[in-house]
Parts: sequence; C-alpha cells; structure tokens
Amino acid sequence: MAVILHPTYFPSICTGAVVAQCDDIIWEQHDNYQKQTYRNRTRILSAHGTLDLTIPVQYTQKQRQRYSDVQISDDHSWMLQHWKSISIAYSNSPFFEFYRDEMEILFSSTHTNLFEYNMTCIKTLFGLIELPFSNRFTTTFEKTFKGEDFRHLTSTKINLPEIPRYIQVFDDSIGFTPHLSLLDLLFNQGPSTKSYLLKLPLDRLIITSM
Repeated sequence: MAVILHPTYFPSICTGAVVAQCDDIIWEQHDNYQKQTYRNRTRILSAHGTLDLTIPVQYTQKQRQRYSDVQISDDHSWMLQHWKSISIAYSNSPFFEFYRDEMEILFSSTHTNLFEYNMTCIKTLFGLIELPFSNRFTTTFEKTFKGEDFRHLTSTKINLPEIPRYIQVFDDSIGFTPHLSLLDLLFNQGPSTKSYLLKLPLDRLIITSM
C-alpha cells in the first residue's frame, strides 16, 4: 500500500521509521505551505536541551503559496549557523566524525527552493542510513489519501507516543529526549540507525491532539 509523507528539513525519527518499513513512499508536493511546521525546521539536541533549526523563507500568509514554490531567504548565513549548532551539539557523539564530510556539504548548497533543498538533504541522509529513496511525488493534492497518510508528521503541534530509548550525548546531564531529527539518531547510533527504525511500531504514530 502507498504511503504519503511531507518532505521536511532533516526528517524526524518517526518519519524515518515510516520510510524504513514501507515500500511505496510518495512525497506530497501539491500542498499549500504552512508556517510553524517541520517543512523548514528540524529539532536537534544541545547541551541545554532541544534546539530548533529553522530555514528562513520568503513567504507571506496573505498570499497562499504551494510548498514546492517557496523560496529560501537570500541571506545564507543560516547555513553557517545551522552547521555550527550541529557541530557543537554532536562533536562528542560516537559517529559524528564518521558522517561529518557528507553532511557538511549540504551547508554550502546553492539551492534557492525549500522543497528541492529538503529533498537533497533527505537523499543524503537516507543514503547514510541505507534507507530507500523514493522519487515518487504527488500529481495533485488529495485531502483524503487512498493509502497510509503520515502527512501529520510535519506538524509541530501533535503529541506522539513514547519511542525506545537510545544513548544520546547528553544523557548524563539532561536525560533522554525523544522525537528529534534523524540526525540525532544517526550521530549517536551510526550503522545501528536502520535497525532501530525497523523496530519502531508504525501503528503508534497516530495523532493524539492538534
């Protein structure tokens, strides 16, 4: 059965679990852009707790735009800031140096389109995790999808269930923090990332509140 997802900026662990366990992934490209979602945001873990990294975009709420048409802000200083934050947060993680070179390239990108940049990041990240990368995209917007719909995973306002613990860099100081970007899982678990994703029950990834 087909599964539909929004491409987001360095997707969440839950999104990774969907991709790892499903064979027919379709990326939504005909929806309207919405602010305050993971379309232009990813969540990592710093020494002080969760940290949201947000890509600045050229967008106004007064004029609806299709997600695939949204442009990234001309000021590319955010790339330097994001990479610096990621490097500081994960420099002591077990596998950061192993994946560093492939990831750093993404932060010198010349992409101006948010959707295209996200897909480039996803392709790189999935390649490192050895997840399948799908080139299938929607051809029109369907509010009710005839398959498994996981588009809600792009929302920052849903409550998701507990996921299995894994060792994180700041376990000793702040404890385990769930539902972060796949970056957190990859830098901490390395080659074991895919096996972790395969064990996460998809039936638990439901909306409990909006």
